[in-house]
Amino acid sequence: MPADRYRKLGYTDVLLPDGPLPESVSQRDADLVATDTGWLAPHEAVPLPHVVRRAHAEGPGPAGVARRLRALGYHDVPASLPDTPHPGDLIMISQNAEPGRPHIPLAGVETCHVLHAAAVARVGPHEAAVRLSPSATPWSSLRTPTTR
Repeated sequence: MPADRYRKLGYTDVLLPDGPLPESVSQRDADLVATDTGWLAPHEAVPLPHVVRRAHAEGPGPAGVARRLRALGYHDVPASLPDTPHPGDLIMISQNAEPGRPHIPLAGVETCHVLHAAAVARVGPHEAAVRLSPSATPWSSLRTPTTR
């Protein structure tokens, strides 16, 4: 195991997730756990925007990225994500529907954001809402201007 080799080389603080790990990993796996500032911490929650960005970069849907992260030992990964990728996902999770901008909050998504993101992503507002909130009642976490 690579962690044992690191320890033999004198590295005493090798962080590994709890539980079994895959027999082998690829560069793609390393890319899944890389962030703009380093690496995902194995014992911290994986941010939803990270999963969406990696899905966009890698090609599988967000659910596929989440499944692979779980296989790599990351247990606190968002659940109930879409199986299929969508080119508008980055638009939908970004402030002002502009990829590259900070992501929107995970709760209290304004209806005006859903409508704007749907228009920019060229999807219907219902599809945008379902992708943003994959629960049984997609509009439940959305706020209209009158419910602020």
